[in-house]
Formats: sequence, C-alpha cells, structure tokens
Amino acid sequence: MAATKTLTTTPVIMFDDNDYSGDSQNFPVAMPASGCSPCTSLNLLKTNSWESYVAGNGTSIQLFDSRSCSGTTSGKVATWGVIQGSLSNSVDSIILCNEPKLPLPVSSG
Repeated sequence: MAATKTLTTTPVIMFDDNDYSGDSQNFPVAMPASGCSPCTSLNLLKTNSWESYVAGNGTSIQLFDSRSCSGTTSGKVATWGVIQGSLSNSVDSIILCNEPKLPLPVSSG
C-alpha cells in the first residue's frame, strides 16, 4: 500500500504595500511535512496589487503570474519578502515548499 502524504494548512498573507502593510489577504495553502504544496491559485478575477508576502511555515515559496503556476516565476525565494520586478502587482498563484536543509560538508583536513 502506498504511503499518503499528510497535508497541513499554513497561511500565506499577501500585502498590497511593500512594507507588509496596507490591505492584505490570507490564503490557506495545503502543505506536506516535506516537499512542496500543490499549486495554490489565489482565485483572483482582476489585477491584484500584492507587493509583499509572509508565509506561516515552509522553507521557500515560488510566486507565479498565472493562476496555474506557470508563466513568469520568482523561482524559489524566502518565505517572506518584497515581490520583485514584473511579479509585483501580478502574483496569481503560489507553491510553498518545506524542504530539509542540507548539512554543510565536513572538511577533512
């Protein structure tokens, strides 16, 4: 029998100012204990004004300018920050990741 991944819900808060203030909206993201969440559409029907974000958990987040986690992407970035470049005011979907940090190599010397 295949193992199933347990998902927990963690919030990602999007803000319309680049200093984590102004109007905001909380988007719940279903996230596994390890790995990345499914694509989470922000279900926006018109242009948004998101300029900064904070995720409740996770090690990285990817921001996309389409509802289907495609198109222009931020790549994996910190779980909080100011939205950069053309993604500012145009994030429509996200993927939140929870990946273990790799240990630093031990020098033999």
